[in-house]
Amino acid sequence: MKSDIKRLLVCLLGMALITALSFIAPNPAICKDKTITLRMANPFPPPPADNSRLFMHWAERVKERTGGRVDFKTYFGGSLVTAPETLSMLENRAFDMGIVCWLYQPGITPLGTVDWAVPFNTNDCTVSTKSKKQLFEDVPEVMEELTRHNIKPILWHAMKPYWLYTKFPINKLSDLKGKKIGCSGRNLPVYIKAVGGIPVSNVVAEKYEMLQRGVTEGDIMSFFFMTDFKVYEVVKYLYKIKIGRSVTSAYCIHKDTWNSLPKDIQKIMVEEASAAEKWECDMEATWLKENFKKWTDAGVTIGTLSAEEEVKWAELIKDHPQNWANEYEAKGLPGKKVMSHYIELLDQLGEKLPIKYEIK
Repeated sequence: MKSDIKRLLVCLLGMALITALSFIAPNPAICKDKTITLRMANPFPPPPADNSRLFMHWAERVKERTGGRVDFKTYFGGSLVTAPETLSMLENRAFDMGIVCWLYQPGITPLGTVDWAVPFNTNDCTVSTKSKKQLFEDVPEVMEELTRHNIKPILWHAMKPYWLYTKFPINKLSDLKGKKIGCSGRNLPVYIKAVGGIPVSNVVAEKYEMLQRGVTEGDIMSFFFMTDFKVYEVVKYLYKIKIGRSVTSAYCIHKDTWNSLPKDIQKIMVEEASAAEKWECDMEATWLKENFKKWTDAGVTIGTLSAEEEVKWAELIKDHPQNWANEYEAKGLPGKKVMSHYIELLDQLGEKLPIKYEIK
């Protein structure tokens, strides 16, 4: 009987010791002699896909500068999560990092869509990146759309310019009248209707077939996406109109993961993020040249509209930024404050808008 009690006490003590050790076991994120592996959910294909190239460059630099103390396990192509699911799954810490795209979360991150709502905002990568990044730093209500979900943005990705692709020639805006133009989102249909075109809603994966079958006669979309989907095979003209561009997404990290990282690693990540954003913009001219060749080799004519025609188009939709601001003011959000400051940032960065947008 005594031996049984003794064995029981030994077992209980052993279990208590294991439990105690589990509480004081070191967090691998603060052990300098261990590799910290961060799980990254990327719903897009691997490089050279535009949405992935920036992250992989940054990740390699972080890994190099930390001497291998940090590594990344990246799940590409929606193998872990779809793009619309990323924010909620990251908030629940199903993984450590993810790409949060504002357009996929219109009810959660509405203020983050401001750059889409300024027609002909910029074609410049640096202006696009810096203006959006600064907006988040300057306006707490915009940043809170992410931080209230325990998410910290680290790396900002500027979508490549939105241009016009057609099966017919365009010399003036009136040439678009009655034409079926494919587009995505809330803003582009407004632009197309303003010049008498017929907007046809679609997503990037549908654009090639819709153009091929004649469901659409043209389309507006980011250049690299259209190149990835070989749209140059089914159109005859590419017009580099300054329709605009936006920072569509940020590579974000869960705050608990971030807070668990050593301070020196946090510092390296932030420094390399700024460097990677600059690298992406510096490399853009080279990537554009490489992609233009695919279009010209396919027989596509590359052109543009005159500055006068762009001004005419902007005049037709000059109330769009104000309408966006009013919509969110009516929902209790600082739409006017956000829109006004974004336009100010464009001006501070030297961007010349085709017309002056007044926000009242």
